[in-house]
Amino acid sequence: MSILTTPFSRRCPVSSDSQSPFEPITSARQAGIFVHDTRVRQGLSQDELARRANISRRQLSALERGNAPGISLSRLLTIFQALGITLGAALPPRKGDFLM
Repeated sequence: MSILTTPFSRRCPVSSDSQSPFEPITSARQAGIFVHDTRVRQGLSQDELARRANISRRQLSALERGNAPGISLSRLLTIFQALGITLGAALPPRKGDFLM
């Protein structure tokens, strides 16, 4: 099961055979890259995002560098909420399911 999904990213490319504009996030490092890229696209500094998410800039910086492998889901959800990101979960297709 994929826990998190991200839109196309320059550092997390979607495979050419993918049917979806989303790529699963399977590691804290990928989540950090997604947070960094989204923060930069929104024109936010690390200080501003950290303030919005009520975490330290140091914690945010560690996540963005991929140095936060033990980050809690609760903390990640708080950061995503501060960025206006919604989370999605996807189950793998079952045998007999058809892609639309």
